[in-house]
Amino acid sequence: MLIKMFWMVVVVVLVGGGDVWGQTDREQALEDAVANCDMALVKLLLDAGADPNVHNPYGTTVLERAVANCDRALVKLLLDAGADPTGQGPAHTAILGIPGNGETLSGIGVISGWKCEAAGDITIRINDGDPIPATYGLPRADTSNACDDDGNNGFFSYTNWGNLGDGEHTVVVYDNGVEFGRSTFTVVTTGEAFLVGASKRVTVKDFPEPGETTILEWNQSTQHFEMVAVMSQAPADLGMCTEGLTVRPRQSCTGTILAFNYTFSVNASGEGCLSGTPLDGCWSEPALLPAEASDLGVDVSKNDDGSWTITGLP
Repeated sequence: MLIKMFWMVVVVVLVGGGDVWGQTDREQALEDAVANCDMALVKLLLDAGADPNVHNPYGTTVLERAVANCDRALVKLLLDAGADPTGQGPAHTAILGIPGNGETLSGIGVISGWKCEAAGDITIRINDGDPIPATYGLPRADTSNACDDDGNNGFFSYTNWGNLGDGEHTVVVYDNGVEFGRSTFTVVTTGEAFLVGASKRVTVKDFPEPGETTILEWNQSTQHFEMVAVMSQAPADLGMCTEGLTVRPRQSCTGTILAFNYTFSVNASGEGCLSGTPLDGCWSEPALLPAEASDLGVDVSKNDDGSWTITGLP
């Protein structure tokens, strides 16, 4: 791919000519180079006179694509070359929002975006496959100003990314057979198109904010890890968990059960939370804890003030 891009650029720089979407070939090559976040090729094209404010027919500038998908160095390169950060140019009339160019995807997802005044059926092709019909006319209030209408401009279609297999893929969307958006993205799978029978809870620290902890649980129906609890603040450390210890909201204690170093905490909502074990999660009442907790000899009670007391440990 890089070799092909290199020779394409050499031909464009040395020969020129041609016109694509009302652009010179240099500008079309610049769009391709930015789509691949290729710093060296972008610099070569800019030095050869490519317009840093080039946009496609739907108003998306190369600077906007760089901000969305590339690193700061490439964005700075475009700005230094004269790219307009205000994005002045024709208003957007269509956007393919998901999948974004350069994204990595997995599980069940959607292909979605919006388009003003569709001329016909909105269809989708993945890897040059057969057309897939998309539902059009969905509410997108954020597009009403751009389209000067009621905002019912959204389109979408469900898909299982796993069916595409691991690797790079391309999606193209059409209005009445005319392309108006495309994206190249990467799919990662577990080795199966649809994973069945797996289960897992994991703890992610310092997410979504520093000091917060999120519990994720595998969801077979969506083929994703979903958030099942967020502990809003890092709780004060009470040291070792012991029988009779009362843990109040935003407090925690630690201990060891079998080979697991666990943390028991109470979040700001008064839920008791366990992390560091296969039983990780947060529960509003002790009766909701997994039965395996009692089997291990762990017992807790909840008090009227929202605190929890450890009443039994193995």
